[in-house]
Amino acid sequence: MKKPQPIRSSWRSVIFIGLSVLLVSMYYLSNNQRQQELPEVSRIELHPSVIRSLDAMLDQVSQQPDSPKAWGELGILLDLHQQQEAALFSYERAIQLDPGDFRWPYFSGIVASTGEAQKALGYLQQALQIRRHPPLMVRIGLLHLQRGDLSAASEAFQEAVTADDSLIQAHLGMARCSLATADLEAAHRHLAAAESKNPVSGEVAAARATYWQRMGDEEKAQESLEASRGRGLKEGLPDGVRQEAVLAFGVGPIWREERSRRWIAAGDLGEALAIWQGAIDESPQDADAHLQLARVAELSQDTLMARAAYSQAIRHDPQNAAAHAGLGLLQMRSMELVPAEASLRKALQFDEDSHEIRANLGSLLAATDRDEEGVRLLESARDLRPDDADVRFNLAMTHQKNRRWQQSSAEFEVLLRIDPQRARARFEYGVSLAELGQLPEAIEQFQWLCEKEPKRIASWTNLVRAQVQMKQHGAAIDALKKATEIHPGDRRIAAELAWLLSTCPDQRWRDGPRARQIAEKLITRRDFGYPRALDILAASLAECGEFELAIEKMEEAMQYMSVPPHSEKDPALRDRMNNRLSGYRQQKPHRLEL
Repeated sequence: MKKPQPIRSSWRSVIFIGLSVLLVSMYYLSNNQRQQELPEVSRIELHPSVIRSLDAMLDQVSQQPDSPKAWGELGILLDLHQQQEAALFSYERAIQLDPGDFRWPYFSGIVASTGEAQKALGYLQQALQIRRHPPLMVRIGLLHLQRGDLSAASEAFQEAVTADDSLIQAHLGMARCSLATADLEAAHRHLAAAESKNPVSGEVAAARATYWQRMGDEEKAQESLEASRGRGLKEGLPDGVRQEAVLAFGVGPIWREERSRRWIAAGDLGEALAIWQGAIDESPQDADAHLQLARVAELSQDTLMARAAYSQAIRHDPQNAAAHAGLGLLQMRSMELVPAEASLRKALQFDEDSHEIRANLGSLLAATDRDEEGVRLLESARDLRPDDADVRFNLAMTHQKNRRWQQSSAEFEVLLRIDPQRARARFEYGVSLAELGQLPEAIEQFQWLCEKEPKRIASWTNLVRAQVQMKQHGAAIDALKKATEIHPGDRRIAAELAWLLSTCPDQRWRDGPRARQIAEKLITRRDFGYPRALDILAASLAECGEFELAIEKMEEAMQYMSVPPHSEKDPALRDRMNNRLSGYRQQKPHRLEL
């Protein structure tokens, strides 16, 4: 028997095995290096959609470690989802690979500004060398202001204002620097510029309060402070570069909402709808996605889509108070008051602390003459959110409807401290004050309205009536003449002027011939107001001493008042007209009775 031969390895086999070991070692070493080059990321509380995007981007930078675009986009994703350290790591790699791309040092500066002002300034200054971007200058100014370097802050804000005068934050920054250096004239100028651009937060009003304090006017300071409350703390900074990043890379529920909000602000409701339709395609049972789709559909005036989306949100989450409330408001607008009440009561059942649901249900109940419960809900909504002007307005109007003038006046007074420019509230406040006999205060409200909104006819007529009650006849006639210039063809203004010129108790202001000219134009139209036009013409004729003709016109007016629809008017009006007719028969012109 032959002895078994030992196996001999050829030199080729040895080399092959060695190369295999070397290649495997190199693979693991390379893979380990790649792992070490990736940023440390916490996945805790990240939405699944964010994790999917994150994993895809991490794989991309692992496969393309020399791509500044891959690293920068990873940085944006991490930045937008509160992974600051990992975002800075990624941005730094992008900067190293492409030092000329403005975005990477700019975004690094934004990330670092939340806690490391000096480091943030370094990044932003680096970005500044690449591009003079106005929002960048504002951010630099804010960091300098935060560090107390007023000179550098003022320089940065001024450059931003010069480059883009529309930036509220730039003017606000200049105002703050001016306030800090006691340059009140410059502070006022920049605050006025910021106020003219319709700020949405309370920042500008708060700065204005500081200005008034420095000016020694505590009353105006308090008004400005009141106006700042209940509004956002931070004024937005329009920044196309940052917005582009948000729209491209923000994922997950929070950034879906942000992207939707930004598309809505840009007027592109189609893109906003697409965001939520995509979310529903991804998760058909996501009640919040259906809710958001309903809200955007309402903005698009697509009532059918909104109604269906609210219903789907409720189907997937029967205790979703916001969906019940949204459906209830939609039903209210469609005058489906019974189902609207049911929806709002359901919403309140699931969110008892919502001042909005209480306010809307209270307004609905008040509108359907259930004032006691309506007022109770509106008052509770007001107490939950004292600075909500809409709630106070609805509560005040409910009090006014029930002739509770003192309560309505009190609500309007507070409301106008919150929103001084609210014209309808100021008008109704004037009405309540007049009913309370506080005529000087009522006149003040109506005069403000006539100056700010001269097209509002009722403001002029109410102003004149209050002035007449105060025996300010000359002022009333002057107001009517001015109103006639603004509203040359308005019959209500013309009727008020002709009536006062005919019947004013003060002889100095009567002018019968002019009143007659106006009244003869009024009777050319035989509409619902014809009897009143005849009444005014009769008064002007009596003032001119033409009593027979005045009696004839008054008798014609009384005939009209005896048949429908005129006979359905207040009987007291017919009595007053009859008394005037008796006076004309006695050769007595009519005079206003105060």
